[in-house]
Amino acid sequence: MPYGINEGMLQLPKQPQACTHPERKGCAPIEQEKLTQEELDRALELDRIADRELDDTIPRHYIGNVMSEIEDMRKKRLAALEKSNGGFHSSQNAYTQAALAEKAGISLSAYKNYLSGKSCNVSLLTVLKLSKALDRDLAEILKSAKPRE
Repeated sequence: MPYGINEGMLQLPKQPQACTHPERKGCAPIEQEKLTQEELDRALELDRIADRELDDTIPRHYIGNVMSEIEDMRKKRLAALEKSNGGFHSSQNAYTQAALAEKAGISLSAYKNYLSGKSCNVSLLTVLKLSKALDRDLAEILKSAKPRE
């Protein structure tokens, strides 16, 4: 029987352990928890569904609105920095198209193609990364970009 598996149950370590994930600093310690195999399988299935949904692309008729909303937010951030600093400030570089694309893990040409409509194959994950780069909530962007009826 594999280590930690006892009669259909998974037992995590008894002593709380500090998080060792390199991107998560200051995580709460892992507490002892027992999960049935059924609960573990369900959690794994939900993770798989979430991953598939993030890989889904946004419908073609909607992507133009979403990308326009993202670009408007980027321009507003840049204008606010210029206004508050009375001109150029080094942090303005964070709100150029190139910097936003880099933060989101896409190329500048891909970003521009999304904006122009040359490419409509934008995943929800890419939009999520763009929203995080702008310190905005994904739901806010999607709601603002909702197609007009």
